[in-house]
Amino acid sequence: MRWGPRTLDIDILLYARQVLNTQRLKIPHPRLGERNFVLYPLADIAPDLSLPDGTPLARLLANCSPEGIVRLDAGGSGGRTG
Repeated sequence: MRWGPRTLDIDILLYARQVLNTQRLKIPHPRLGERNFVLYPLADIAPDLSLPDGTPLARLLANCSPEGIVRLDAGGSGGRTG
């Protein structure tokens, strides 16, 4: 069942440098490079990361708008990044 009711939904973005492509699971996540809400936090924790195919995270970010992304500081108050 796709996009229907479910108890739990987990998106596995990456798992080391592994690539997996089955009917039920694809790693890296197939839309990883299209989701700014994934890319910007990922860049915070792994700025020099490259995907298993060699694509640098920085290249994906260069094509991704920060619009709508809100960075929370350590105190918990929000501040826009873009």
